Amino acid sequence: MKKKSNRVILNRIKKGKFCCPVCGDYRMRIYDHQVGYPEIWVDWNCKNCGQWVGGADNSLPVHITESMRDVRSMKDIRRMLEILV
Repeated sequence: MKKKSNRVILNRIKKGKFCCPVCGDYRMRIYDHQVGYPEIWVDWNCKNCGQWVGGADNSLPVHITESMRDVRSMKDIRRMLEILV
């Protein structure tokens, strides 16, 4: 799958969809590390490009696009996308 344009990725982030900020793919590969209870250690990677997109480490699961939506301006999100690529 080829990379989506930054405009498409920005629109997906604005709409609240979970996607990879590098390539725009929705698919994720989930790695559940086997650790003893009550430890939680989960990593989510993009299935297309391998970019880390979220996870949990003894906390609630967080996706990178949620953090990007917390930023106030779309201009800052555009800067983040340029840094990631």
